[in-house]
Amino acid sequence: MGVLISAPLAAGLLFAAASPSLGADQRPSLASSRMGVAAAGTVGRQVVVPAMRGQVVSARTGLPIAGASVFGVWLSEQSSVTLHIAETKSAGDGTFILPKWVSDCGKRASLDRSGVILFRRDYRVESVPLARLVGQREVPTIPLSLFVGPPVERAIELSELLQGLVLIVISAAEPRLPEIVMAIEAEQQTLPEDVRRGRMGRPEFEWMVNEAQRARRQANQGTK
Repeated sequence: MGVLISAPLAAGLLFAAASPSLGADQRPSLASSRMGVAAAGTVGRQVVVPAMRGQVVSARTGLPIAGASVFGVWLSEQSSVTLHIAETKSAGDGTFILPKWVSDCGKRASLDRSGVILFRRDYRVESVPLARLVGQREVPTIPLSLFVGPPVERAIELSELLQGLVLIVISAAEPRLPEIVMAIEAEQQTLPEDVRRGRMGRPEFEWMVNEAQRARRQANQGTK
């Protein structure tokens, strides 16, 4: 199944690649993005983190893609902590929004390591950093390209995505199974069994999350 990496690094790698659809006129500078986050406001130790919004489109036709899974991850810029996760699906016109939220711990989200992961059956997995989704006057478009390749390559891509997601979910202490995991599993089930064998799927995902939750409960009981 491969070597698992830390949750912040997993998210950082997912958000490292630039989205080719965001042209120079659509990309705010890091400084302006930071100003946008600061403008959201701080009250005591509470930090209001801005919403993430975008529009999912076909890289080939430019037409909107509905029903894409949008998984948002906010990582702290001060330490290796997952501050918040949320998810939604793109609407009929391809648009999505993950609402703003309040960080009670006083920690700000890293603009480069935080962002959204987008998944749609038969399309390549895409990820976009928070720095490209805030502080813009117009909703940025995010293209998804159809997956073209042998089933084994798709199996590897989906397995690697799950490995990154499981660590993010564990770090966030999220008790629920994200809907994006079920969407990934639905496509995995369409792949030949021989290419899926030995790779991470939903059962392995749930087992790792449950084990992490059990270990966390035991640690908490041991400190009482």
